Amino acid sequence: MQSPVVINNVVQPDESWGAFGQARFMCIHVPTFFALAGFGMSASMGPAPKSKTGFIAARMSPMYPMYLLSIVLLLINTIAMCRPSNFDPNFHYNGQLDDASRGDFCESAPLVSSYWGSLVATMFVYMFALQSWPVYLFSWFLSYYTWFSSVYFSMLFAHPFFYSPMIAIRGRIKLIWGVTACVVALNYCVVAGWFIGWFEDRAFDNNFAATRLGSRDDDAEFTGQFSLMYYLFPPFWLPTYALGICAAFLFDYYRPCN
Repeated sequence: MQSPVVINNVVQPDESWGAFGQARFMCIHVPTFFALAGFGMSASMGPAPKSKTGFIAARMSPMYPMYLLSIVLLLINTIAMCRPSNFDPNFHYNGQLDDASRGDFCESAPLVSSYWGSLVATMFVYMFALQSWPVYLFSWFLSYYTWFSSVYFSMLFAHPFFYSPMIAIRGRIKLIWGVTACVVALNYCVVAGWFIGWFEDRAFDNNFAATRLGSRDDDAEFTGQFSLMYYLFPPFWLPTYALGICAAFLFDYYRPCN
């Protein structure tokens, strides 16, 4: 939690710093994860893959079976808790006043109204690791941590397309620094887009609540959706992953053994 700023014994509003502190660029562990992934995939300085498809298949083959097994276990747990007998086709974005008195129940996916439709869509979305893409609104929420797998798989698909031109300029330090600067600027643009959108979303939400139009569900449907989709969207994490690749080439040039 951000502490309020005090200037001349006057407590200043901390909305700006609060939002800045929540910007994903400042959430150090997640960007570090993807940056280290890019670094680790590139540190060996191997030749550019002859086949991008072969490279992706070779990297996915040891991981995907374990991922698929975890999804099967998550589905078993979900089906045990969410059955046709306790299913409610009306999805709500926030808790309802009578939830505590309804007993065990589950609701449909946000954009699907039927039980079987939600189940099949969920199986499809998670089987193909699409839960970090906007199609997650068609599925149930199985697990928070599987979105890392979804984004990481996307990074693997993109890796050879960035690594191949980078290995071609290995040792050309000025050019590598130029690429790194461009990637850093792109990453700041992504963060700035989230920061601006967060305030626009917040302003819309406050105005919506002030007019007292619609229900709490309508309000909740708008607020947070931008931030969630923006945060999860894999292409917006590509600059962070690319920074890890750039760091590997910088390390290769400057390491003491050279």
